Amino acid sequence: MKGILLFPVLNESPIETKNCSSLRVGIRRKPALTDAFSLVEVVIAVGVAAFALVALLGLLPSGLKTFKSTMNTAVGSQIAQRVFNDMQIANWADLTNTVRY
Repeated sequence: MKGILLFPVLNESPIETKNCSSLRVGIRRKPALTDAFSLVEVVIAVGVAAFALVALLGLLPSGLKTFKSTMNTAVGSQIAQRVFNDMQIANWADLTNTVRY
């Protein structure tokens, strides 16, 4: 005798019920053995991850070179800015009274 759906689960067919001494007991089907990843899928996933990691590690030296160049440019501009600030603050009248050789 077929009964009502006891435990609704997505993507499953309705559960058959049997009448056992006036109690309705749900019979659940066992999960299929094909619900796991195959070895081929795992190997492909590891290969894609390894390829991405090698690509990122390959970009590391280029990024560090660019970072060093940018830091040198920033330090150079800070030095130039300090020199220009010192020139603006300097008393130019004192510079004309110096002896030149």
